[in-house]
Amino acid sequence: MAAIAILPLSPSRRDPISIENDSQLARWAMLPRSIRELMKSGTLALLLAGSGFVLGYGLTGSVEQALAVALVGSSAGSFLYLLHKRVWRAIDACSKPADGGYSPGSC
Repeated sequence: MAAIAILPLSPSRRDPISIENDSQLARWAMLPRSIRELMKSGTLALLLAGSGFVLGYGLTGSVEQALAVALVGSSAGSFLYLLHKRVWRAIDACSKPADGGYSPGSC
């Protein structure tokens, strides 16, 4: 029987509610944030590569050119995704000091 994990809708709770304790989704959710971000970036790269290949092949009709579009597009997209996440994490950290107040000169 397959394990079923239910992710909570509330953003305040980060741990998934697992019907079966050893579900793969529950194990992935407990990984460190840096590993999860790399996994998210990798899965995004696969999606970008697939869509880049389809788009490149549709426009050029050449498998070689479609592979080149997929490789360049997914690499650039993954790098920009990681950069975007880190910039917004830094912005969030600067705007939410530990004491709950806002101090614009803290970063």
